[in-house]
Amino acid sequence: MTMQRNAYKFPSEKVKGFVNKGLFIEMWYFECYDEKEDVEFAIMYCINNPGNHWFGKLLGLGKSADTMVCAAFGEKRRSLNDHFFKTFDARDDTLKVSMGDSVFLEAIDDETIKISGDIDDISCKFDLKFTRALPELDAIKTAISKRKADNFWFHANMPRATVTGSLTIDGETRTVDCIGYHDHDWGSPTKVAWSPWSVVTDENFALVTYTSDRKFGHVFLLLDGTWTEMPMPSVTILDHVDCSFAGKRNDIIQYHRPVKMALVAEKDNIRVEYVMEERPNKYFLFDFGWEWKKKVVHAPATVSVNYVTSGKIFKNGAVIKEFSGLNTSFQWYECMDYLDFLK
Repeated sequence: MTMQRNAYKFPSEKVKGFVNKGLFIEMWYFECYDEKEDVEFAIMYCINNPGNHWFGKLLGLGKSADTMVCAAFGEKRRSLNDHFFKTFDARDDTLKVSMGDSVFLEAIDDETIKISGDIDDISCKFDLKFTRALPELDAIKTAISKRKADNFWFHANMPRATVTGSLTIDGETRTVDCIGYHDHDWGSPTKVAWSPWSVVTDENFALVTYTSDRKFGHVFLLLDGTWTEMPMPSVTILDHVDCSFAGKRNDIIQYHRPVKMALVAEKDNIRVEYVMEERPNKYFLFDFGWEWKKKVVHAPATVSVNYVTSGKIFKNGAVIKEFSGLNTSFQWYECMDYLDFLK
């Protein structure tokens, strides 16, 4: 059952070693973009150190849950990182997670997930249903650094979803009926630096890309109903802008944000070439870094639900698919080496 595979993993995972137990994190990510209603939304549900292991607590991360939220109605933009909850509940036999008394997600059936929440800090409420529109990408163990145990399991449960429901910001409510995305990740990383992570889809095609510091990564291509795993793409930044924002402890963070890049992936007789480009002012900036006592490690990041991508797919040198102007999910992390002493 898909939603059983999408359930809470920690109780069933045989996590070994104090580093892996203390750093274990589990995340469910959802996003959608409604062009007609001018609505952008993304949320990450995170469970941290669920075993409440001493090593995680030593680093300032006890058993907890938190969310990252992005929400926008046009120029009205709200975002929040590290919104912590003291309590959470999650089932390992089916997908059902609650955080505090204000954020929830639950499988309605094997194809549909309902998420709801009330994030007072940014005056945002949401009540949305995600229904799978393309075949899932099975969970894959993805290397993200040289450390052998530094692996994340990545499960794109809904590489493309139809999304219905409502979003409220500052008391204004908009109804959405649009396309979205959902994945589930878990593991014990000492490094996370998606640079880039992206998802491009249409009605019968998907392109899911991740690289970690452009040293590790994959491209997953869905074509004719079949997923193909391809090696890490080459990434060429064609244009970037310099920006700054307030990071952890309100430090001013200088950040080189890529706004246009070209990627190429190749395996056997298949080659994919594509260019991703930012839509002006349609992004959120975060500092996903780590702080402990007097130490702060910054991890500037861009999250967007509406980049745009054009490209071609070749088979035996001939173009078999061409796409242009497809809406694209995008994340870029400048750096996140928060446990250098373990490398």
